[in-house]
Amino acid sequence: MGRKHSNRAYGFEIKEAAVKNAIRVFREIAEQINGRKVVMIFDYDGTLSEIRKSPEEAVMQPDTQALLYNFTKMCGYKIIILSGRARNNVKKMVGLNGITYIGNHGFDALGDIRVPALSRAYMKLLSAILRDLKKNLKHINGIRIEAKKYSVSFHYRNVARGSENKAADAFRNITGPYVKAKKINILKGKKVLEVMPPIKWGKGETVKQIVKSNRGAENPAFMYFGDDVTDENAFQALKGKGFSFFVGNSARTKADYFLRSPKEVNKFLRKLLYYVRCE
Repeated sequence: MGRKHSNRAYGFEIKEAAVKNAIRVFREIAEQINGRKVVMIFDYDGTLSEIRKSPEEAVMQPDTQALLYNFTKMCGYKIIILSGRARNNVKKMVGLNGITYIGNHGFDALGDIRVPALSRAYMKLLSAILRDLKKNLKHINGIRIEAKKYSVSFHYRNVARGSENKAADAFRNITGPYVKAKKINILKGKKVLEVMPPIKWGKGETVKQIVKSNRGAENPAFMYFGDDVTDENAFQALKGKGFSFFVGNSARTKADYFLRSPKEVNKFLRKLLYYVRCE
């Protein structure tokens, strides 16, 4: 057991210990949020759905969709999907109303999230980089170049084994000068490299705004579920303010707990749905 200290401002205890499986300590978590308002934030790929060869194939299981739907109907629960996908794309994949959708790692948001303004120069450069990538990397079998509203994703999951590094190097040869000039940032995920705005903004900053805009007098419990390195800043942003869950088997995470797979996320949500009641 780890050493505990209380955080009265947010109404739960923080444990300074190794990351635990959230299923095994479910009651410990549930007892701290029972009767409270709850804001649940989810990544999509690898968290609510399994990672597939192409983004279109990463379909959420119907029972997971049903669980999310049930949470939207529960008093005191708010559901947010915070994804690297374009906002309209992830909304289509989830297919539910009553959920707040945020895309592009926080750059594509509506409502209370105040996203930094992006310059015309950046948007023009992004279009030029997209053209260069498509023109100069089209010979690499298995790549996928995805244009999103505020970013460009370079997927190399389907590149032949042994050629992944060459594909990533080809991408960096084109984008490297712009990174050096601080005109873009590159975000690295699971078999994907993303051209992003040169601004300190992402899931961590977005989660901070979510906490700020939802905290209020009711002092809700915040929960974040994610599987990728792009979620680590969100885990860090919730330290001392909520509960974070890494989806996967990695021990190198800033999250408070872990769940082994989207199937375990489903199992955790099912237990939570039947255990927790709001007042």
